[in-house]
Amino acid sequence: MLLLFLALVLAGVTALQILIWIFFPGRWAWQYRPDVPPEPAAFFPVSVVVCARNEAPRLRQNLPLILQQQWPAPFEVVVVDDDSTDDTPAVLAALSTQFPHLRTLRIHPKDHPGKKIALTRGISFAQHPWLLFTDADCQPASAAWLSQMMRRASAPGFVLGYAPLLPARHWLNGWARFETLYTAMQYFSTAFAGWPFMGVGRNMAVHRTLFDAAGGFSRHLHLTGGDDDLLVNSIATGRNTQWCLDPAAFVYSPAKDTLKGWLLQKRRHVTAGTAYKTWHNLVLGGVAFTHAVHYGLSAILLIAQPQWAPWIIGGYCLRLVVVWPVYARACGHLRARDLVPLVPLYDGILAVWLGAIAPLFLLFPSKKTW
Repeated sequence: MLLLFLALVLAGVTALQILIWIFFPGRWAWQYRPDVPPEPAAFFPVSVVVCARNEAPRLRQNLPLILQQQWPAPFEVVVVDDDSTDDTPAVLAALSTQFPHLRTLRIHPKDHPGKKIALTRGISFAQHPWLLFTDADCQPASAAWLSQMMRRASAPGFVLGYAPLLPARHWLNGWARFETLYTAMQYFSTAFAGWPFMGVGRNMAVHRTLFDAAGGFSRHLHLTGGDDDLLVNSIATGRNTQWCLDPAAFVYSPAKDTLKGWLLQKRRHVTAGTAYKTWHNLVLGGVAFTHAVHYGLSAILLIAQPQWAPWIIGGYCLRLVVVWPVYARACGHLRARDLVPLVPLYDGILAVWLGAIAPLFLLFPSKKTW
């Protein structure tokens, strides 16, 4: 009787998964068309804000790419040195002589964990109303990054960009890139549906009035992470949020090359997610739960009732027939076509991540500081 009940649960969650994938990632993946934004009526000034702590080598490599962006209106790059102890001040001083629109602010001593205080001071220091965020380890895909992002900005609001991980020859890289792509599919498809719930601070713009209306980061200063997604979660709506999927506006960053490093990063992200709006967490939790249960119960019932294998494998294949093309379409939009053949493997690993590892992080939240 118990096994029959579990079989019915498996059928139900598999059906829910298929519906979720059709109406959210599927709708975005199949209906989205690359757009060419119209020439703006006016080009407005922009402040690019970067926080850095002990990032001298990466600033030396990446900051010129940010400073050399093409934008007809004035723009500045504000770098907040959050009490670095390496050569960051010297690197910034040298670049300042070459690029007069580079403005720097040093915080010393550091008086709060994380980077929210540093970012808040950088925003206060910035001169322009539109704020474009990225990180010291990020590389814009082209000199058109700023212009492509800002061409999507109209009324005061948010512009969500994509921040993929750089490919590398490391066993963890493919999975890390896939998980980043999956997260992007979630926040782009929900924004496409009219209820944005997060963005990524490696590539995101916001008008200062929305930052002020949200109270800055005051609502979640107790969390070391979430300076990006929680800001979006608190005040973004379908009316004030745009997105940019032009490959010229992608911002790349290196993936963690150790499992420990990746897990620590994900632990911070999961901890920040606990502060999302309740209904967002209920929906996201439901998506994760049905994904994990689909795989978990399939494995359990295959072992317990091998004679049911045709039905169990049939349910798995039915879901995969829906899911795999959506992933493939998304990989096309997000320039990650090399991941398409590995979708069945990574989608299964994702079930383990969503069903086992992420819940453990909820029980033992991150206490890591920057």
